[in-house]
Amino acid sequence: MLQIEPQVSVQVIISTEKFIFLSIITFGIYPLWWIYKAWRFFKQLEKSDTIPLLRTIFSIVYLYNLFDKIQAYADEKGIEKRYSTDFLFTSIIVVNFLGRLPFPYSLISLSSCLFFLKPMKALNFAKENASEITCKRERFLNIRQILLVLAGIILWYFIIRMEFLVEY
Repeated sequence: MLQIEPQVSVQVIISTEKFIFLSIITFGIYPLWWIYKAWRFFKQLEKSDTIPLLRTIFSIVYLYNLFDKIQAYADEKGIEKRYSTDFLFTSIIVVNFLGRLPFPYSLISLSSCLFFLKPMKALNFAKENASEITCKRERFLNIRQILLVLAGIILWYFIIRMEFLVEY
């Protein structure tokens, strides 16, 4: 039986500004989507049997490995900028633990998305400089992202409203 090998799907490249916006509006959930998409990309590229959803769910275990994998792939494609996986991973963990602080100090945990920017830029660079990968730059919000923004606005509304209605 003839078996057709899977190819890497068209890779959507988003700007850092859009990544930060979607991360903040979704209370830090959007980076999980980015992690999933990055693992799915490597699964397709390497034709591996990894399960991107599980690696996303257990991202605390696999994020360090993902950042290393991205740096190695970007190095292959000629990137000149490097980042410290140790620093980025540790920073994400520490900043996310700050989310345990009382409101509004807990909002500092939303800044964890900033530590994803260097790996995101490196992966975008590598994808755009890989002859075997087709990329498309997404300039505007797509339908799913618009729905995420609407859900995020509603969530922000209820969280802020709840904080001001609760008596201390």
